[in-house]
Amino acid sequence: MNKLRKITNVTKIYSDIVSSELSGRIFWVSYLLLLVIHCIENTSVIYSDALWVEGMYLFRNLLYLVLLARLGMLALYKRQELACAGIFFAVGAASFLGSRNFGMMEFVLIMLSAKDESPRRVVTAFAAIKGAAMILTLLLWRVGVLSAVLYQDDNVGYYNTYGFCHRNVLAANITVLCLAWFYLRWRSLKIWDVAVWCAIALLTWPVAQSRTGLIILFLIIFGMFFGSRKREQILKVPDLRKIVLLFFAVILLISVIGTLFYSDHSAVWKLIDSIFTKRFKFAHQCLEQYGLTLFGQQLPFVSTIEAQNSDAARLILDNSYMRALLYYGLIPGGMFLGTYFRALDLSVRRKDVRLMICLAVFAVYGLSESYLLDVNYQFPLLAAWSRYFFPAGHAGRRARKSDMKSAEENHGGGQARKTALQYAGDIIRYFKGKRR
Repeated sequence: MNKLRKITNVTKIYSDIVSSELSGRIFWVSYLLLLVIHCIENTSVIYSDALWVEGMYLFRNLLYLVLLARLGMLALYKRQELACAGIFFAVGAASFLGSRNFGMMEFVLIMLSAKDESPRRVVTAFAAIKGAAMILTLLLWRVGVLSAVLYQDDNVGYYNTYGFCHRNVLAANITVLCLAWFYLRWRSLKIWDVAVWCAIALLTWPVAQSRTGLIILFLIIFGMFFGSRKREQILKVPDLRKIVLLFFAVILLISVIGTLFYSDHSAVWKLIDSIFTKRFKFAHQCLEQYGLTLFGQQLPFVSTIEAQNSDAARLILDNSYMRALLYYGLIPGGMFLGTYFRALDLSVRRKDVRLMICLAVFAVYGLSESYLLDVNYQFPLLAAWSRYFFPAGHAGRRARKSDMKSAEENHGGGQARKTALQYAGDIIRYFKGKRR
């Protein structure tokens, strides 16, 4: 009797913890710290041999374990949601084992963790940390704390990274800050938003020297402003859903065709590839030399700065679509691209023009840069996941107590939301009952 009472007390304490604010607080502390670590990793400090940098990476691994424990012990799921989370996690883990790169797994881990969180809060936190980090990086470079990386690029010659690890990283941070700004100010966009960001785009161009970044900035500025003003007209476009999904399919097809049929002996392909700054050439090289795998493979990438400081030939894979398939594997890459396709579809079905434009802009960005696959830049997919991917949408913290009450009253019922640990307990009790 005493043993049963103790088990009941432990179960009640656990239920109280799950229904409390603890799960949300763990997510936010972990997510914000991971963003801070990412922002540090964006700076030139990663080229140093400082011992604290290794300590920072160990701390990041600890945060991953914390999020993983939260997913198993505190996050609430319906049965089909848990099955979906399990598949995503298994495929993400397989991509890590194949490629030895944690990028896809990190995306899966944070995306699953953000399931019950407010999309607007996620974007606000993302923009605040990114903006503060950019200003701080530039200030630390200016006073000499962060060194500038001076090296030669095929297109722009020698350039200064202003404390960042690469000029494209600087451009990417400006780009996602612009996108987050227009996302958050969607309902109150004015002409001054356009004027200010056009000025920022033009003033930062000589600094970042990123043609892709400049093009994407103007796509964001005018696409988001036009979308906010003409939302009703956009939604009335015949076959809008087909147009948007076909747009994504065409971008993916361009990447695949460019990779398959690129030739060094063709003047036409060389001209096309010069527009995409050798993205097709390197993707074709990776395909020819290393082929395709189901769950990813290690590729011997050599960055521009590494090639400059050694005799190794440069090898990069910055086209997001081919990086997903060639580096992370056909199944993990296909899962990610399928998820992105679904996010675009849901944004149109739910008449969310703001999210639709954000996802479409990132899809274009993916032709030349790999940030489509980086959860530390790709906030639109996080917003789509937490808002639309589950039948109830974003439940928020207020729903947790009712979910736990439902779980207690329905003992394994299909509509109850439980933690993975509670489902595991149900399975153990079921098999124990069968033995008896």
